[in-house]
Order: sequence, then structure tokens, then C-alpha cells
Amino acid sequence: MALAYGLLGPLTVSRDGRPLDLGAPKQRLVLALLLLERGRVVSTDRLVAAAWPRDAPPSAVPSLQAYLSNLRRLLREPDVDGSGRATPLVRQAPGYRLDVTGSAVDLDDYLEAVRVQADAVQRHEWRVAVEAGDRARSLWRGPLLADLADEDRVQAEATALDERRARSLADAVLAHAATGDLGTALEVARALAEEHPWRDDVAGLLVRVLARAGRTTEALEAYRAYADGLADELGLDPGQELRALHQAVLRGDAALAAWPEGSVPAPAVSSVPSVPSPSRSSAPQTRAAPAPGAPPPAGEPASPRPADRFVGRAGLLAALADVLAQGRSGRTAWAVLTGPPGIGKTRLAQEAVHRAEATGARAVWGRCLEEEGAPAWWPWRAVVRALGADPAVLLAPPAGADADAGRFLVYERLEELLRSAASRAPLVIVLDDLQWADATSLAALASLAVTLHDADVAVLATLRDGERRPATEDALRRALGAVGRAPDARDLALGPLDAADVAAMVGTVSGEALSGSDAASLAERTGGNPLFVREYARLPAQERLGAALPGAVRAVLGRRLEVLEPAVLDVVRAAAVIGERVDLPLLGRVVRLDPERAADLLDGAADEAIIGPTPGGTGYGFTHALLRDEVLAGLSPIRRQRLHLRVADVLADAPSTSTEEPLARRAHHLVAALPLADVRATVQACRAAARRAEEQWSYETAAQWWETALAAWDSAPHGHADPDGRDALLVAQVAALARSGRGQTLLDLVESSLAEVQATGTTATVGRLCSALLRSAGAWPWTSGGDDPLPLLGRLASLERFVEPDPVARVRLLAAMGVGQGYNPDPRVADGLTRGALALAEEVGDVEALADALVGRILTYVGVASHAEECEALLARLHALDHAQRDVDGVLLHTVSTMSRTLLGDVAGAERHLAAGAAEADRLRLRLLRAQLRWAEFGLATWHGAGDAQHLLDGAIEAHRRTELYELGIFELATNLLGLDTGHVVEWPQAFQVREDLTWAAVRAAFAGDRDRADALVAERLTVQVPTVWLTLGHLTVLANVVADLGLVHHAPALVEQLLPDRHHLAMVGQVASCGPVALPLARLSTVLGDVDAAAADLALAEDMVARNQGGPVSLRCALARFELDLARGGQPEGARLGEVAAQAERLGLRRLVIRAAELGARDAVPTDGGASVPG
Repeated sequence: MALAYGLLGPLTVSRDGRPLDLGAPKQRLVLALLLLERGRVVSTDRLVAAAWPRDAPPSAVPSLQAYLSNLRRLLREPDVDGSGRATPLVRQAPGYRLDVTGSAVDLDDYLEAVRVQADAVQRHEWRVAVEAGDRARSLWRGPLLADLADEDRVQAEATALDERRARSLADAVLAHAATGDLGTALEVARALAEEHPWRDDVAGLLVRVLARAGRTTEALEAYRAYADGLADELGLDPGQELRALHQAVLRGDAALAAWPEGSVPAPAVSSVPSVPSPSRSSAPQTRAAPAPGAPPPAGEPASPRPADRFVGRAGLLAALADVLAQGRSGRTAWAVLTGPPGIGKTRLAQEAVHRAEATGARAVWGRCLEEEGAPAWWPWRAVVRALGADPAVLLAPPAGADADAGRFLVYERLEELLRSAASRAPLVIVLDDLQWADATSLAALASLAVTLHDADVAVLATLRDGERRPATEDALRRALGAVGRAPDARDLALGPLDAADVAAMVGTVSGEALSGSDAASLAERTGGNPLFVREYARLPAQERLGAALPGAVRAVLGRRLEVLEPAVLDVVRAAAVIGERVDLPLLGRVVRLDPERAADLLDGAADEAIIGPTPGGTGYGFTHALLRDEVLAGLSPIRRQRLHLRVADVLADAPSTSTEEPLARRAHHLVAALPLADVRATVQACRAAARRAEEQWSYETAAQWWETALAAWDSAPHGHADPDGRDALLVAQVAALARSGRGQTLLDLVESSLAEVQATGTTATVGRLCSALLRSAGAWPWTSGGDDPLPLLGRLASLERFVEPDPVARVRLLAAMGVGQGYNPDPRVADGLTRGALALAEEVGDVEALADALVGRILTYVGVASHAEECEALLARLHALDHAQRDVDGVLLHTVSTMSRTLLGDVAGAERHLAAGAAEADRLRLRLLRAQLRWAEFGLATWHGAGDAQHLLDGAIEAHRRTELYELGIFELATNLLGLDTGHVVEWPQAFQVREDLTWAAVRAAFAGDRDRADALVAERLTVQVPTVWLTLGHLTVLANVVADLGLVHHAPALVEQLLPDRHHLAMVGQVASCGPVALPLARLSTVLGDVDAAAADLALAEDMVARNQGGPVSLRCALARFELDLARGGQPEGARLGEVAAQAERLGLRRLVIRAAELGARDAVPTDGGASVPG
């Protein structure tokens, strides 16, 4: 049972040749870090810091422990003596250690082969070097931990390993050349040159091999191509050693034929095939590159050069060339360019686009706005418009479509437009400054990354390091994750320019040569930032090195602005206040000039390269964001606020309100104009922008605007004088967060807001927040809305005395606390709180408080069979109330009823509620409730045995992932419930709120035929005290079936006692899946116990429930239970009927039922430990 660890290429682990599922990305990262430190202890702090490099959440350590627990079980294998189960991942203070002794690690094997190869080369043992080098090349599967290449720790190790590989490949060239295998030597040298296009030593190897093979002309062409490319791309000449080699080739130096030392003589006629000279681009080519200066091949227009020659970045340009080549080969290509501001991400993208356009591609740009509250779809609007379609039509939600379906219909429209454009010419899409993208645009990008995989499209995105918007950070993470999972996606990081590149850039911009020492000094001063280098280059030579960073950079930018005439500078300042792009009509109205005169003045700024064409040529903007920042920095606060106020006043008269853009822009400028702007007008504008965003289904943006409105409200002296007005904004923000599915963000907001209220606020605010909290997770308890509800639970408990004078607030607080205590092992806690809330609400007589108390009681016991009838009665009372939340509570009613009606044996009623709830959730655009109803669709499909259950499960998981609902264990749970009859069950994490991982471990042991282990696990589970919640009954039925399958008669009485009160119910695990009638496992347990009369009664009840509710696979389980009962009575199963059941189970892929039918057909009665005989 040996383990094999693969670190070369994507991370893999296999046992006896079978790959293991390593789980979620963070779990894979934890394993990778332990493997990089194999045999050494890695502290818990280091693991947390690596897995959550920015602000680790409160749940980081529990999540890490869950990942480690999963890995321990995954890697566990038998001890040497077979006496127990050991795991190579061990806890050792202050962290964990992975022991790989006895396991295969491909990286260790590779490094050993490289070591042997290097030693052999050093000793001129060329045959040994060839064998070791060939082994090293055969072991290389790809870069170190390629699927985790973005992680800092991995990047450092990968860079070092890449250098060792380069040395190994160079040694392989030497060894093959020394043994006379010049063909292989040339093949390896060529590959090495493509990977390292600007290294003299690598170019020299290629030249030497060609010369050794007697191909002097090709050797000289290789040198010339390298030297020309080096001059064009970097402005450099080859080093002295390479130039000397070139001269040696020209002279026909005899020493070249004896290279390397100790080699066998070259054949008289070389067997080396003719190869094309290296291309001047470092990208692999599909044909030989033309000779320098030659015209491009037919059909390939000469590439238009940008205004200033591009310098450096040869490796990145080569990588982008690969991306763009893939994007015209029928495989969609994806690349993300990352780096700090000013490092040249956009400039690099421009250069790549210029080169792509030179080969016939079409490029379109979508630039994301830095301003807060950016309109939905902003970058995609520019793309759609550039491709000749109307964004207002193509991106509008379809009338009458549900929220999810409507969103995906828009995605499909966008995809069709891109495919259509790409069918005419290869399409390059550049999304610039992706860190500022709105959530709607990011969701569209994530969708395209999954569906757009076979078109002539290349998508490039630029992303600024370290800058994220909290409101869209999750959407950005999901989008980047989806792009990163696309085949062959590239993440390209831009670093600073080195001294040689700095010298070349100064020469390009100023026309003056820079000495090596001056170039090094300027590189140090500018940090290699291309923007700063370019700005310094524009200064007179004597001033370039006279100031220090960072003041020097501001001085450089300031000197550019000083030359502008006052009238020009005034217009530039107004343009900077308006935004990054120059909106000429708006600018003219702001500065009270006609657009033509404003354009004339802007020409002066264009002459100084302050403004220029935006990427894509669709307008004008500042040539760099830092220039705009410097313009704004030159304005006094009061003058900047006045300009923002002027822009807002002009926008108030904007004729068009067809989109949310004018509303959002005006709100942005009013906020920036505070405190000059009227606070009430600012709040009103933010409110309007939020509501318009909600109309467009952009709830993340809406939540951001509600938050901004709150901040504006609090900035005014009247801020605390009208708590009702402020509460309305706060509750609206909570509602927007709930609708966007950002549950943990919502919990954090409510907790921090309650803390403020406790210090300075009113009891009514507490009540309103608790009311919003109750419904924040849809039809599930609010504790499922995030990963860490404990801080909020503690805050609620601390407020009991604070709200005592306010009975309405107290009702709402008790209700919220009751729901929060639903997982408390002592059931009296939640029961007392919710009963108290309901009694107090009835006493007070406030309709809104009563509605909240009803919701609290319902959600405390949602999905609990013993409370199903009570929930239905409470829902009826809630439906009869005419209260403010009636519409939302109507969807909540339908969603809860999908569970309670099923539990009560009314599947048809549950399906009616499902249809009604889905329609209302779509109408009201309640994303979270709609996601929960997708689980209900899947759960009911498992009851009927629908063939599309797996498809519905995939849809439910995808909808769930677009929320911040609790995830850990949910997806594994659904997979297991679907796989009970098929035999596919995965491990369930311990980190869930209750210990049902023991139940699934028992199932896995039973499936594996390990009766003793299953027995022990059932015993352990039955001793664990767990609260009765939505998943308890379903898991008890699963456990009961394990006991019945294995004949564990000693466990049967305890399970009968626990299941008997729910005998008339259908078991559900929340909305996740159906487990069948409770009477069915009761009948099987009674059969095991020998109580055939009780078994017959229970089985008849189960068969009746299945027949009335049109059950699918459960009817086959009933039939098998009937055969078990016949055997227990001493009868014989009817062979033909048993065969029919087995055949039907086989057609449905229900492997476990087929196996059970075969066991029963064998009529092999095996005595159990004290009970009746059951089939073996």
C-alpha cells in the first residue's frame, strides 16, 4: 500500500498506482507545504499564514485542522505489523510533520538523477551522464507544483528548481554531444534555447552543437538570430565569451570538433537533421522565423509598432505569444498579468495586442473603473459595444426569466457574441484593472472561463497586486479561480526592470546613452518601475539622478504638469475629478465651455502626454493613473470638493436614466464632495444608486451603496438624531448582503453594528437588526450563513438586559438567540428562548414582532421531523399575518414546507411548494432562497429516483457556492446520500457541527466488508450526544441500515428506541436528500431482532407511504426488506420476483441493491450474535 507523491507538475498522490482525491485547493496547498518540508515540522502559524496570506478569518485554525484531519485519514495505511492504522502525517509541536519514509517522491528521484548527472559530467563519465540525464528528463512532468504556482512559498522553490533543470539540460547537451549523439544534443539545446531565449550560455550551447555537427552556416545563423533579437528586444550585445565563440566558428577553429573534452569523434557525415534558426521571439514557432529584415510571410502584415519602442520583458512577451497562438488555434486562451501599479501590465498587454493585430487578430478592451459603486457590466459594456452590439439590449435581464436562469441567459448571449466575432477573425479581449471590476462582470468572466473553451479567443486580464475591494473580493476570487482552472491558463507576474532594461528605455525615450553605473543607480531609485523610468528619461540628463524616491517620482510627475498653461491645467483638473476617462460633453458642462473649446485645451495636455488614447482607441484618458493622482494631489481639499459638487450638479440634469450609471456616478461625486455636499441629498443619491443596482440584480454593488449611504449619514450632525432613518439604511444593507449570499460578511456586519448600538444606540435598532438576521440565511438557521457564528452568538447573549425595557426588541432578540442555539446539545435552551419570544409577542400584540417570533421558532426546528406538524401550523399563522416581510416570508414558507411536507409523508405537497417557492424567489430575486430550493429539487429527485439527480446536484452545488452559506461537509453529504444505493461514498469532514462523520465512516467500513470496524463505529456514534437537528433523523436511518445489513443485533434496540417516535415520517436530511420512510429501517431492525410481527407492520406502513408518494429506488429497498422478512419467517424469497428487483436495480446503477439481492438469492442464513438468523 505504498504512497507515491508527485510534486513535478500538478500535485498528485497515489496509492498502488491509483490517484487519491486531494480535496479543496487550500487542502492541497497545506499538503504541498508539508511535502516541501517533508520530514521537518511545519508550525501551525506557518500553515495558516500560507493558506490565508491576507487577513486569516476567525475560522482559519478550525478549517486548517479539518484539512489536516482529512489528509491524515487520506494518507493513512496499515502499520508494518498490521496491528493498527498509521498515518505519515503526525502532530508534533508546534505543528505537523509529514514522514515520507518508504514512499516515492518524484522530486527526490529527479534531484538524485540530476546529482548523479552533474557528478558524472564533472568526471567526464559521459555514458553515466547520458543515462542519468535521460532519467531526469523522463521524470520531469512539469514545473514544481504547477497547480499551486501562484503561492509565494511555491514560487521561491519553483524558481530554484527551474535553474537546476536548466543546468541539467545543459549537462545533457554536453553528455550527448560527447558520446556522438548530436541529434539528441541538438534537440535538447533547441528546447533549452526556447525556454531561456536571452542567455548567452544557452545560445552558445546551440552554436557549439551545430558547429560540432559540421553545420557551420546554421551555427552562424543561430548566432545572428540571437544577437539581432537581443539588440531588438533588450538593446544589448552578446557577451565577450559568446562573441569569441562566433569568431571561432567563422575561423573554422579545429577545437570546435573536439568539444566537449573527452568526446568521441564526430561522424564524417552528420546525422543531425537541418533545423531552422532560432526565432527572434522566444516563443516556440510553428515554422522557421524569417531572416532579420526580411518581409513577413504572405498573409501576415508587418506589425505596427507603438509610439515608443517596447523594451525588455522578452520572456513575458514570449509567454503571451504562446497564449495568443493558442487563442487562434480553436482553444480559448487565458492569461492574467499581475504586478504593482506602474510596473507595465497594461503596456505589456498593448504590445502583445499590437503583435496579435499584426497577424490579423481583432482586439477589444474593457477597462474597469476605480470609482466605488461601478455600474454593473462596465468592462463588458465596452467589449460588447466594440463588437457592434448594444449593451443595453444584450446585457439586460430577460423579461420573465427567473433570477438564475436570467443571469445565465445573459452569459450565453455574451458568449454567442464572442464566438460570432471570433468566427470572423481571432479575437483578443483585454480586461484592464480587473481588481476594480464589479461583481456582475466578474461573475460573467467566471462563467465564460467554464463555457468558452473552444473558440479562437484569447482573454488577457491585468490585475494590480494587493488591491481589492471588500465588496467584490469574493467575486474576484471566484473569477480568478475559474480562469485559473481553464486549460493552459497562465498567471504572469511582472517584476521590475533591471539595469540593462532601464538603460535601453532611457535611450529609447531620450535618445541618449546611459552608462552602466547610471543605469544601475536609476534602476535602484525607480525600483525598476517602467513608468518612473520613462518619466525620469524625459528630464534633462543632469537632473535624472538628483532626487530620491519617493519624492523624486512626485517631482517628476509634477514637472510634467508645470509646463501646462493655467487654462489647460484647469480643464485637466476637472477631467481628473470626473474620472480616469475623459468624458468630453460632461467636462464641457462642468468647466462651462463648449466641447470644442474644451477639446482644444485638452490638446495641450495631449502634447505633454498627460492624456492620450485609451487602450482600444475608444476614447481618451490619462496616460497613467499616477498622473491623474498627481493632478488630484495638486488640488486643495476644498477645491476638489467643489469640483465634485459641480460634477454632481451637472449629472443631476443628465437626460438619460436608462441605466444605473448616471445615478451611481452622481452618488460617487456627492460622496466625494462631502462635507460641502448636502448630506441628505448624498444619502438620497446613494439610496437611488443602491435601488437601481438591485433592479439590475447586482446586490453586491447595492450593499456597497447602502454602506456608503450609512457612512454619509453618520458624517452629519443629525446622524444620531433620527435612528429610524439610519436603521432603515442598515437593514437595507443587511438585506442586500443576504440577497447576494454574503452570509459571513452579513454576520460580521450585524455583530459590529450591535456592538456600536450597545454603546450608543437604541433598543429598537437591536430589534431591527435581529429581525434582519433571522431571515439572513433564507429558510435555514442564520448560523448556516457563514463559517463562524460564535462571535455574534456571544454578542446577542450580552444584549438581553439592554433590551429588557423594549418588549418588541426583546421578542426579536430572543427569536434570533433561539435560532442561534439550535445546535446546543441541551434542547431546552433553544426551546425556551423561542417559546419565550412567541409568548411575549402574543402578549405585546405587535404584528411585526409576532411574525419575527414565528419565523424564529420555525427556523429553529426547520427540517426536524418531530416538529414538522408544529412548523406547518406556525407557517399557517405566519401566512395569515399582514406584515412588512410578507413577500419574503411567503418564499420562506414554501421553502420550509418542502421539508415539513416531505417529513409528514406528503411528497406531492412538497413539490407544489417547491414550484411556488421557485417562482416567487425568481420574481423577488432572492438568490439565497433560490439556492436552497435547488437543494429541494435535488432532494425530491432522490426520492423519485430521477435520472437527472446528478445534474440537479451539480446545479445545487453551483448555486450554493455563489453564496456564503456554510460549505464544509455539505457537498460530501449530498454525494454520499446519492451514493448509498450505488456504493459511492466519500469521507465526511469532522469539522461539521455534529459528529455524523462517524455514521459515514461506518457506512464505508460496511461497504468494504469490515464488519468489526463498522461495529465499533456504530457503537461510538450511539454514545455521542448530538442535538436533534435537520440531519439527525436521516443519519439515524442510514445507521440503522448498516446495523441491519451486517446483522449487528446488539445495536438494534437502541436504534429502534430512537427511531420509533418518527415511525410515520419520511426521513430527510434537510433539503439535501431523502432517506426513505422511517418505518423501513425500523422493519429491518425488527427483522434482525426476530420480532416479525412488528417488522411486518412497519414494512406495510413503509410500502404504503412509498406507493402513495411514488417512490423510486426506495420501492426496491422495500421489496428487498420483504424478502428479508420472508427469510426470517422461515420462508423462501420468490426467485423470479427477486430477479426482477435485481435487474431493475442493475438498470438504475444501484450496485448495493444488486449485491443485496444476490445475497438474499443465495438463501445462506448466517446466525447473528443472539438474534434471529439473517442473510449473510
